[in-house]
Amino acid sequence: MLKIYAGTISTTMVYRSKRLIIDMEQPIHHIMTSNPTTYRSAWSFYLLFYSPKFNNVY
Repeated sequence: MLKIYAGTISTTMVYRSKRLIIDMEQPIHHIMTSNPTTYRSAWSFYLLFYSPKFNNVY
């Protein structure tokens, strides 16, 4: 491991399905500047993070 980024994870029920909220301590990594979008099907899911450096990161 080269670096450790600490933070907390919680969920919110603003929409029909719960949304993931990531609250990072400083300093933050460029991938963790916004909360991810969760895409799911019946048996799997993936998280889509937006990065100002790379755009969408899966």
